[in-house]
Amino acid sequence: MSRFDPDGLKDAATLTPEKRLWCAVLFRIFQDACRKLPESADNAVKIECDQARSWLLSGQDMRIVCELAGFDPDAVRESARRMEQAGWPVIKLDVSEKTEAAPLAA
Repeated sequence: MSRFDPDGLKDAATLTPEKRLWCAVLFRIFQDACRKLPESADNAVKIECDQARSWLLSGQDMRIVCELAGFDPDAVRESARRMEQAGWPVIKLDVSEKTEAAPLAA
């Protein structure tokens, strides 16, 4: 297993479909945790952001998701702690580098 690196998700074409799914789940949780909330954000959005942060820092099933994605859960949690210390900086995925999905077996 490797440590979590959001930039590594750009090379998703080399992963199995299952790992790509779990990487996407993990990346989405990091995106939710690192969302910059405007003062006018409603409570539901704030709660969602707080839940993502809590899940990354202490969630019970986080370890399972990390392992299914092929990442070391302890390294992912450490990345989340560093991001928390940095004020949860915004993560942006460069969608200009699209990867083609492998065709599904018939």
